[in-house]
Amino acid sequence: MTIQEAIDRGFILADSARIPAPETRSWTIRSVIDPRTGEEIPIADAVRHRIVNKNKGEYLNLQTEEVMPIAEAIRRGLVITEPIDQAGKTTAIVGIGKTRVYMIKSVQDQNTGKYILILLLD
Repeated sequence: MTIQEAIDRGFILADSARIPAPETRSWTIRSVIDPRTGEEIPIADAVRHRIVNKNKGEYLNLQTEEVMPIAEAIRRGLVITEPIDQAGKTTAIVGIGKTRVYMIKSVQDQNTGKYILILLLD
């Protein structure tokens, strides 16, 4: 069960945390390394050849059949990105999910049904 599901079911009591967002920059995928040739190809070709599944946010190595999240493929240098303000007209934006931050106040013990308070100490 995900944390969000546990919150939705009432097993975890949480408030959305009001944490100042760090400065962020948006990126777009410029190109992808074709695992069959090792060559850099446009993202549109990678999607057409099913190397990138933009609906699932995954990269598929067609040689080994290893599937990994786009974020991991970026870290490994298999997906090449560029800041959106520098992106050309031939790029495509692939969403890789969103993050939510919660401040957990208590958790429900599944055996007793009682809530356990979570104390954060500095």
